[in-house]
Amino acid sequence: MHGNEPVGRELLIHLAQYLLRSYGGIDTITDLVDNTDITLIPTINPDGFDRSIEGECYGGDYQTGRFNEGNKDLNRDFPTWREVNSTADHIFMNRQPETK
Repeated sequence: MHGNEPVGRELLIHLAQYLLRSYGGIDTITDLVDNTDITLIPTINPDGFDRSIEGECYGGDYQTGRFNEGNKDLNRDFPTWREVNSTADHIFMNRQPETK
């Protein structure tokens, strides 16, 4: 999620490769792929990733890559359980495009 924390992005790429290579060869993986909707989004903050510096995975601001171009920490922009009874219009009001 945070542009300056690319490990999750790399892990999803490896997961995709594993699923593709294992399909048809490992029954559990074949069954999983055949019977599950799987969505892999390796990066949700490409702007932050572009600003980040290799080896510097700290900091919590726009400059370090943690925030997106809207100057928001996307990890803190998703709806929460507190909004379970809210309308969709209310839930998505003022959210970043990546978290709508």
